[in-house]
Amino acid sequence: MAVLRRQLDCRRLAAIPEPDNDTTGHADGLVAFIDENRLAVQLQTDAGSDRDDAESRLLMQKLADQLGSGVRLVKLEASAPVRQTWRGFDSACGLHVNLLATRRSLYVPVFGSDEANRKLGQSAELDSRVLAAIRANTSKTVVPVDVPNAICRMGGSVRCLTWAFAQSL
Repeated sequence: MAVLRRQLDCRRLAAIPEPDNDTTGHADGLVAFIDENRLAVQLQTDAGSDRDDAESRLLMQKLADQLGSGVRLVKLEASAPVRQTWRGFDSACGLHVNLLATRRSLYVPVFGSDEANRKLGQSAELDSRVLAAIRANTSKTVVPVDVPNAICRMGGSVRCLTWAFAQSL
């Protein structure tokens, strides 16, 4: 990790353990920096499942160990996993961490306004609680972005559909 950190010229580097049954291998469904030293972590788990609780604790512990005390982990509430796939990819419905971060704003996907998402357990109430947790842990403006099931069911959301540039093109 030290060699890779030097080669990439980065201050922080963490290897994220792959959740069981993950089909993407992408970090954007698990974590997102929401401020300079705040990392939001969201792991969809089946309520009451010992395996999922242990997986969530393991992820949080590994990230804390690798990133050190300079980064605060913010665990976001999550819905139960949406049991939906598209061409072999798991749904991104309910993954609020699949957000776009810019210098001044966070564009956070929300799912509860879409009827198809609500039928799969998403809710405006959960969206509100997650947005409140993010706002409490960032100095950036938080902008909710409605993501319909027609998009998130294919395994992507706001971060997957955008690019951010440090300067004008």
